[in-house]
Amino acid sequence: MNGVWNSPIALLPIAALAAYFGWRIVEFIPFTRRIIERREGGQ
Repeated sequence: MNGVWNSPIALLPIAALAAYFGWRIVEFIPFTRRIIERREGGQ
């Protein structure tokens, strides 16, 4: 496993996956917040 962290080529897909999931989470948080606000406002 130590060789993976020394190879920049192996880190590229890991960094791409981390950036992709980070962006999905950033997109998802306002969406869930909107649902919660709509649910509280409907009561």
